[in-house]
Amino acid sequence: MDIESTIEEHLSRCINSLKITPDEQLLADVRKALTHKFSEGNKEEITNTYLKELEIPQIVLFDILANRFPLVLRAQDIVNDLFLYEANGMKSICIIDLGIGRGIQIARILRHLSNVNTIKEVTLIGIDIIKPALEFTLNTITNLKDQLNYTLDFYPIHSQVESIDIESLKALIPSNCEKIVVNASLTLHHIQQDEERLNLLHKLKSINPSLITLIEPNADCTTDDFDQRVFNTFEHFSAVYRLINSLDLEEVEKKGLKQFFATDLFDPIALPNSHRFEKYNRCEAWIKYAKTCGFKEVDIKKRLLVQEHNKLKPEINLGYVNLKFEETDLLGIIAVC
Repeated sequence: MDIESTIEEHLSRCINSLKITPDEQLLADVRKALTHKFSEGNKEEITNTYLKELEIPQIVLFDILANRFPLVLRAQDIVNDLFLYEANGMKSICIIDLGIGRGIQIARILRHLSNVNTIKEVTLIGIDIIKPALEFTLNTITNLKDQLNYTLDFYPIHSQVESIDIESLKALIPSNCEKIVVNASLTLHHIQQDEERLNLLHKLKSINPSLITLIEPNADCTTDDFDQRVFNTFEHFSAVYRLINSLDLEEVEKKGLKQFFATDLFDPIALPNSHRFEKYNRCEAWIKYAKTCGFKEVDIKKRLLVQEHNKLKPEINLGYVNLKFEETDLLGIIAVC
């Protein structure tokens, strides 16, 4: 079978299995990824063309994702509420943010903590591999301090999260700290190997956190069954693109967001396993990692009232909330302790 026939067979199988009218941009992006996968030549040219289609600056897309994209906002709201639950009645807490990025989510959490009257001191340890992002966050946190009702100490660490020196991290946690809470938003799926994920969770277990929250895409893009991985990827991003289509955004903004997500779509279809960094996994798999390292699931129903919000349906399970769009699982908020 020639390459074009192979590509069309994959696409037809996905479309027929989902019984939907697929987004045209989704078809173009999946076709491009499959072409890259099966073509021996012109891979550099394909990759360059793919990257050139980002018409909106990434900084603008990050702003849309952080402030106007309901999937991310709803997940962050749930994490914020879980952190507030932990902080209630405490005087001193430590927050460890794995993959703090540009600090938009943590700034929201810090503002919310000002509503906890007992809080007097917060220690924030932010870890990220991108140095300019850490510098941006440092500036954000510095400007935020005067707006808070408590003392805030911030320690930025430039490192891969899986390579963090746990003893150095422990040394930053004050002796009077009453609770340690850890958050990793859309970060841990970038860790390639299961052993590295488990090793990081073992390290975190050694500091006895009261809560660890993860925000992760709820899709299996790790399976070695390529046909199944293509279908899982198609199903997940088909729902993401449909969600984007439903938003009150300019058409150019919608196209930009799709191309932003297309980078994650490209990874599980086009790239060999050794070069992949978008290894999405199901919530149940993250729970299994955590339990292997001695953590247990948080009973979220006892802590929060999670309601449907802006086209997203929450499905609450022991240890995680699954956010669905229409009938597709999209994003998980995992909570262990």
